[in-house]
Amino acid sequence: MYGVFLEGPKMSEYRRVLILAETHRLLVKVYNEAVLSEKTCREWFQKFKNGDFDVEGKDRSGRPKIYEDAELEELLDEIRLKHKRNLRLF
Repeated sequence: MYGVFLEGPKMSEYRRVLILAETHRLLVKVYNEAVLSEKTCREWFQKFKNGDFDVEGKDRSGRPKIYEDAELEELLDEIRLKHKRNLRLF
């Protein structure tokens, strides 16, 4: 029988990948494809391995939200009204 036998760290990594893939497959089977990507599943496994069990989204860098929904809706209404006025001029 010809085959490759993995030992030590390589076998641990192989098992980890198999467990991760099987976990992702089961989640997709139960909750459908929209549940989470394989990449997210991998990232969560890494976080859990490091002792971080928080799966809630963290604050992200970048531009913060400026308007509340009601304020944003008012602003959009103003833009729509100006757009209609501009169209009438032509």
